[in-house]
Amino acid sequence: MLRELGALDGLIRDASAEFAREVDWVTKSLATKRQEFAALEVEKSGLLQRADETDAAIAARKASAEAHIQARTAEAKVLIDALVHDKVTAFQFIARAWADYELALAEVQASNLESKSPPAMRAAELLRIRGRELAEVRREAKLNQWIVALYEAHFPWLEDFRSYDEEESFIVEAAAGFEETADDPSRHWLSTEEWTALSAADRNQKALERYLRSRQSPWVLGRDYERYVGFLREQQGYRVDYHGIIYGFDDLGRDVIAERDGLIEVIQCKRWAQHKEIHEKHVFQLFGTVIAARIENPEKTVTGTFTTTTRLSERARRFAEVLEIRVEENFPLNDYPRIKCNVSKHGGEQIYHLPFDQQYDSTEIEPHRGERYVMTCHDAEALGFRRAWRWHEETVGL
Repeated sequence: MLRELGALDGLIRDASAEFAREVDWVTKSLATKRQEFAALEVEKSGLLQRADETDAAIAARKASAEAHIQARTAEAKVLIDALVHDKVTAFQFIARAWADYELALAEVQASNLESKSPPAMRAAELLRIRGRELAEVRREAKLNQWIVALYEAHFPWLEDFRSYDEEESFIVEAAAGFEETADDPSRHWLSTEEWTALSAADRNQKALERYLRSRQSPWVLGRDYERYVGFLREQQGYRVDYHGIIYGFDDLGRDVIAERDGLIEVIQCKRWAQHKEIHEKHVFQLFGTVIAARIENPEKTVTGTFTTTTRLSERARRFAEVLEIRVEENFPLNDYPRIKCNVSKHGGEQIYHLPFDQQYDSTEIEPHRGERYVMTCHDAEALGFRRAWRWHEETVGL
């Protein structure tokens, strides 16, 4: 028994020693881990401090950059103000010089009237008054002219507003052109002698030739350009609605609408001088009206095309690409057959319309019905067509 108790005591002592060693190892391990955690905390604190310092550095650099930009902006504003002031001052000086020239000219003329025999004192005084008035008008006109030129040089898009006058004249002149009248519009292009002496075909042809050679107003040029673009679509089998010509300001940017086989092409036309540039606002207007047409025609495919005799700005071209607007730049107005030969749906009369006739733009050409475009009135007459106006001769007394 004693031996067994001794052996058990030895096992207990061995177990206690092993346990002590295990405790010592765990204690030492915990101490090591505490040291490691403490080191990590120090490192973390250092990292956070450096992060704060980095954020502070970034904020400092940002503040410095903003201050630099503000300083450069202020400098630029001072320079621009000085430039504008110098320019306007120069304009005022030149405008004043023009006014002085008018005054000097009036003074010379007035002095001549006073020194002649007999002197014309009253006329000389009136001439001086008129000279002062003219000088002031000339001064203001020149000053305004150069200030506008200065603004357009710095802000090119302002030049677009010049076209509004042309568009307004389009509405005024178009309304006058479509007004019902008892006179054959071809009379405008012929003398009374020519009207009496020439045959109907000859006088119609001469009137057409003079119309085409005449110095035309902006609205006529724009209208003819839309007609040409529409004519090209008609030759491709489209049914064309000359929306811009007929509706004017209410066209919503839809100058020409071409439709075929479930496809609608909305076309905006700009017949502008080569030095002008189309800006993005025109592309936006066309895109808006394309969207409107898609809403109005949900069952059809609607596309947009911008056609112009000049070019788009780079920015406008990029917008057109993103908005999927097709662009035709530097697209000229070429010669084409302008006479519309139409077969009346009521009675089958074969009549032709000239570009200055009232029903020209509302007349659709349907080739399957024997209708067509021709170059000359003699071509139309040879095909059996007669001038539309002749069908009204009895009622208007011609």
